Amino acid sequence: MLSVLILGTASAFAQGAGTYRRPTGDRTSQRHTNYLWQHSDDQYIGVRIGYNDAKLALRGCSGVAHSAISGMNVGVVYGIRLSYDNPFYFETGLLYSGKGAHLRKAAGEHYSVRMHALEAPLVFKYKLETDLPEFSVQPLAGVFASVGVGGKFKDFPDRQKYTTFQSGFFQNFDFGFRLGCGVQYQLLYAELSYDIGMVNMASSEASDLEHYMNYDGFNDKIRTGALSLTLGVNF
Repeated sequence: MLSVLILGTASAFAQGAGTYRRPTGDRTSQRHTNYLWQHSDDQYIGVRIGYNDAKLALRGCSGVAHSAISGMNVGVVYGIRLSYDNPFYFETGLLYSGKGAHLRKAAGEHYSVRMHALEAPLVFKYKLETDLPEFSVQPLAGVFASVGVGGKFKDFPDRQKYTTFQSGFFQNFDFGFRLGCGVQYQLLYAELSYDIGMVNMASSEASDLEHYMNYDGFNDKIRTGALSLTLGVNF
């Protein structure tokens, strides 16, 4: 719902931008302005697919070590230029993103957490042109919001599986910051970014996490993190 609302607002803005006029009677200037907003560089739709190197940041949870788990991200994005004078863009979209971690306790017990979520990025980009024709560098910063739609918590010693977002384990809403940089050559796009989750992902009734991860709701925090390498095409 959040992503649909954002995309609708951005689309309405783009339509309004297409009729933009400078406050001048100069027809040459007016034609140039129309061309600016109609040019393909001023808005785009992108298709994305990539790899997540995901972890959980644990504060507390004594005696529990964590390591990265592999996931993927795939979806579509929409970007629009915000400034007439500067190549400053806003980008949002809807993506599937896989996060989580491998967990190990001091006694050698091994668990894994996989979180499957629908994610909406809300980022700002600045498009830096280079001396290479049609090649640009695009640093970015912003936030993301996601809703968990599935996943598994695996207890390998006892050969048990649980739904990640069920009561007693993890909640399904996450929000955080995204930093990164992309590069584009013609239609081809590549991006390296990092997500820093700011929400304590433990359920309000994390009774099972108390058992598996020595979780103490008063002192411990469990947050997501992921380094992502993404490839795609911008139309």
